[in-house]
Amino acid sequence: MTPRRSSTVGRKPKPFVESSKRSQRRKAATIRQQYNRYEIAYAAQASLRAVGQNDAATIVKEIKETTPERGRKILIAYKTSSANAGIRPYTPDEALALMID
Repeated sequence: MTPRRSSTVGRKPKPFVESSKRSQRRKAATIRQQYNRYEIAYAAQASLRAVGQNDAATIVKEIKETTPERGRKILIAYKTSSANAGIRPYTPDEALALMID
């Protein structure tokens, strides 16, 4: 009995999300060389809409179609809201103490 030969040689490629950060950077560099930033942004926007992430797609569109300063403002607003997300609510005793004072 002769061994079967597969049609491909080498390792089976890993999905992008399972690849190391270095491999992801290498794959992304290849894409950046083949396509311009507008094509990449549009593809990202379409992919996000396809999986139901319309808010994220809208942000990508807004960053792509407005001034460079707009992207920075969006980032600052996001970081500010993320920092405020760690606010701890008062316990019932603390809230009562504030009202009594």
